Amino acid sequence: MASSAQTTQAAFSLPPESITYQHNQLAASDLKRDNKLNQYTKYDFSSLWLKTPNAAVVGFIGPACQRLRVKILTVQRDAANPARYQLMGKTKVAGRVSTFSGVLVIRQIRELRQLATRVDETVSPARQEGILLADYELRENAAQSKSGIFRGVVETDWFVDKSGRLKYDDIRTTDRFCNNQFLGSWTSYTSGKALRCNWGDYRIPNSGDFDIGMGEFSPADKYLAAGWQDMRDCTFVNTNRARSAAACKREAQIWWK
Repeated sequence: MASSAQTTQAAFSLPPESITYQHNQLAASDLKRDNKLNQYTKYDFSSLWLKTPNAAVVGFIGPACQRLRVKILTVQRDAANPARYQLMGKTKVAGRVSTFSGVLVIRQIRELRQLATRVDETVSPARQEGILLADYELRENAAQSKSGIFRGVVETDWFVDKSGRLKYDDIRTTDRFCNNQFLGSWTSYTSGKALRCNWGDYRIPNSGDFDIGMGEFSPADKYLAAGWQDMRDCTFVNTNRARSAAACKREAQIWWK
């Protein structure tokens, strides 16, 4: 089993925003202070990064918040290091689809200090609940046009049910619900220029004035031209029903096939 010394140090050179995000998450008052990494590497976390329908995975890249689509297709835990996972998938930006492969290394696993006994008037299914923080490095195929490397930190919320099974934590689906929050940068192979690049399930971390939605994710009007118009037209059906229907059809495309 991997030791804490092997996995609590950064696996890659991380963007400053990722380091700050990680520090802030670990300082949260509702988390226990101890890193339980060794205790939880007996669990395979692969399924937690594959669960969410792609329509709910939202992301942006660059200062204009250009829409980024990410689809993780396979996740394989490393037999020699159970805190390390191999990922393969695809990205889509401005109609251009690229393949990627890379690694994700769990560095911190923290438990919640106090579990909710009831959620929405039902008994909570959790025996234990917490977060993990991992570094990731995902490399797009260098032979493809405008390709590069994604690096950063991801936070994933999990729980262990009363039967001892690890599950994706969607127990508290409040208006601001999110999970699998990837926060980092994308660096071009050719120019070496790094762009801010964040994505996640249902919400985007550190999105600033970009996401104005209260009940659900909603990009602000000034960003719609950066690839977000179809999502807006499909989510909020306007008076032009034909336009909304066409937008929903495009949104439903399985672009990663």
